[in-house]
Amino acid sequence: MVHTVSDPTSIYRSLRLSSNPYSYSQHMLSNRPICLYQPGCLKAKGECTLNKPVSISRTYPRLAVYSQENFRGLRRVYRGNLGIADVDAVLTGIESLRFFSTNPNATLVLLDRSRFRDNFYILRGNRSIRELDDILRRGDVESLIATNQRLTAAQVRRIQRTGNLPPGYRLI
Repeated sequence: MVHTVSDPTSIYRSLRLSSNPYSYSQHMLSNRPICLYQPGCLKAKGECTLNKPVSISRTYPRLAVYSQENFRGLRRVYRGNLGIADVDAVLTGIESLRFFSTNPNATLVLLDRSRFRDNFYILRGNRSIRELDDILRRGDVESLIATNQRLTAAQVRRIQRTGNLPPGYRLI
């Protein structure tokens, strides 16, 4: 028996679909197993790339900032090495934050003036800060740096002096 196909989409309609969307079915014309992950895909079971295990890359550190104290209000999550030059420009001010990284040497630097100037306070490892204003004794946190690397005091002073973040850092 010979089948002719006039419409390419009729191939997909001619499939015997199983109840499991992650399985394969036999194509009626070739009796060959085909992929059901993508409509119209006629690759054989071993050739399809859609059913292969996927490796997920997570970027650390993860910085979640909140517009109110005690992790309430609006929230924004940032990932990767970054510097926030003016915290008042993000969510109309950051009042609390959570800093998470798998690296115990990950560094969070809090500075009491915008554009990474003046006094700073270095925190290492994971942190949950309920009230950001209580961390610095002399004033409010106006800028911060979050990184998955160990930043030394000399590196922070260089950032203060030049006003530029190291290569690979995002400026927000």
